[in-house]
Amino acid sequence: MSAHEPGPGHATGAARGRRRLRHALRPHLVALPLVALGLGVWWALPPRAPVATTPAAGMGPTAAADLPDLQSFTTRDGARLGVRVYPADADTIAVLLHGSGMDGRALHALARDLAGHGAATAVVPDLRGHGPAPHRRGDVDHVGQLEEDIADLIDYLTAAPTVSGRRPRIVVIGHSLGGGLALRFGGGPYGHLADAIVLLAPFLGHDAPPTRPGGGGWAAPHVGRIAALTVLNAFGIHRFDGAPVIAFALTESQRADGGTPTYSHRLQVSFAPRDYRHDLAALDHPLLVVAGRDDASFDAERYAATVLPWAGADVVLLDGIDHVGVVTRPSALAAVRSWMVDRP
Repeated sequence: MSAHEPGPGHATGAARGRRRLRHALRPHLVALPLVALGLGVWWALPPRAPVATTPAAGMGPTAAADLPDLQSFTTRDGARLGVRVYPADADTIAVLLHGSGMDGRALHALARDLAGHGAATAVVPDLRGHGPAPHRRGDVDHVGQLEEDIADLIDYLTAAPTVSGRRPRIVVIGHSLGGGLALRFGGGPYGHLADAIVLLAPFLGHDAPPTRPGGGGWAAPHVGRIAALTVLNAFGIHRFDGAPVIAFALTESQRADGGTPTYSHRLQVSFAPRDYRHDLAALDHPLLVVAGRDDASFDAERYAATVLPWAGADVVLLDGIDHVGVVTRPSALAAVRSWMVDRP
């Protein structure tokens, strides 16, 4: 036998080693299917909605007698999205972006005020995934599609000159999560299409100083699923981005009235700023931030310190105004309207 050839004792010892390894791994091998089953159940369960004890954040009036009829415009992928127009004899068009769980009806009071005072023609889309009959409620096709839709809407609105013969001034106004979208739009590749940005009690990010945990009880994120999808996205894997990752405290009547109770990962990411500091620093627009001191979703007192290091802005805080009131109460409406009229 060669000095380098293993003998019978060596083979027996190797077999004993394999048996010991199998014995050590057996409990883990039994547990693996159970772990996989548990992960599958966890993944399949949608985020659990918080109990709605107060009116949904920002839902506002949905059945006003003077609500304009829903029209439509066509996006680059051929989709037809709903939009309401409040006309005014003005060279300014305000594009109003609603917040989470709702549709454009929530901004009726603000749109009516801007148009009624001649400050702007107000245009209020039902963002993709929302409204009375979306193709897929609470979902989009890919991250960034909301910005594309807004850009397509602005192109549609500016195709014809105003009464003065000039291109209309475009002001993008967003409320709550729609404020996050307005900031994302202004700081992104289509930002040049806007001339000014207005953020009303905006969501700046889950880690932004004004954000209260869970939006003050309005939202329930599926934290583990968000973390897993974020890691997958970092590796270029987007197959699972349609999974719901956040639920909102809609009442049953609000669900029946066209509310959107959950968002997919790609829709939630599409709404939020990439990073509020980056998007603020990238803005090349006049910027207004308005918030109410009684807001249960965001800490209004922290907006100035969060925004001003990164962008020049007018920050207005209003006493006696809550999260819904910033788009419905006369003092808040007047603050937005006067700024739009006074700013060049």
